[in-house]
Amino acid sequence: MRSVFTEAAPQIVHDVRAGYPYFAVAADGVHHVVTAYTDGRLSADGAQLEDYPFPQPHRHPLPQTWLSWWQLALDDAFWYRQQRHPEGYRRDL
Repeated sequence: MRSVFTEAAPQIVHDVRAGYPYFAVAADGVHHVVTAYTDGRLSADGAQLEDYPFPQPHRHPLPQTWLSWWQLALDDAFWYRQQRHPEGYRRDL
C-alpha cells in the first residue's frame, strides 16, 4: 500500500498551485509534471489526467481496498501523512 496514492482532484489542484510537485508516470515509465489550469483541470504531457495513458496494474484492487485506504487517510492524520509523504520521499518532514 505504500506505493499507492489516492487524492481528490480539488486537493491536487490546490497542492500544485501551492508548489507541491505531482507527477504522472506514463506506461513507458516516463514521469511528467502535473499542471493545474485556472479552471481546475489537471494535465500531464499535454493530456488531461482523465485521458492520460496511465499504466494498468497487473491486478486491480477491489473497490473495498481503495475505499478502506481512503477512509484511513481521511480519519487518521498518521495515515494521511503516510500517503502524502511515502518513506524516503525527499520532502518527507
